[in-house]
Amino acid sequence: METTEKQIDEKEALKVLSETISVAKGNLDDGYFYFVLWGCIGALVALSDYCLIKLNLRDYTGYGNVLYPVGGIISLLFSKQQNKKQKVNTYIEKWIGYVWIAFAIQATLLFNFLSMSKELISIVPAFLVLMGGATFMSGILVKFRPLIIGGIFFWGFSVAAFIFSSETQYLIAGIAMIIGNVIPGLIYRPIYKKENV
Repeated sequence: METTEKQIDEKEALKVLSETISVAKGNLDDGYFYFVLWGCIGALVALSDYCLIKLNLRDYTGYGNVLYPVGGIISLLFSKQQNKKQKVNTYIEKWIGYVWIAFAIQATLLFNFLSMSKELISIVPAFLVLMGGATFMSGILVKFRPLIIGGIFFWGFSVAAFIFSSETQYLIAGIAMIIGNVIPGLIYRPIYKKENV
């Protein structure tokens, strides 16, 4: 009798987990937006800095960083709109939120500590490592392989960034943002629509 109850409990647990992931994917139908938005912003900032350096306009690099607060405002407004139409709040959504909160805290600390450092240390490789971790974990949580692969690509690009010059690191970061965030985000939207038609 105990074995039968245990099997039923295990089946129930797997069913609940499967339903939770399905609900999370349904709630995350607009989650692709964040990956595309932040991937585009990151790529635009990195590639514009790379171009400015190549054009001997190094003094103008960094001005593109104003796009990050703009992206934050857009994300906040989009999130509020999304929360109004959202039906169920799942643990997976909360975990993904915590992953990206941890990323934001780590990136902020990293930027601040490195900017105070007297030694010239490039932030790009470390930033790509953090992006890889957050993207990889997001992919694992929603079981979406392109995000998992995107996270792995971020890690690969971070290794390349350590090898190349600081100016080339901006080019690498721009490409990494497109491959690691924008492409998985664009892939997710049609798949979600197809599953929920």
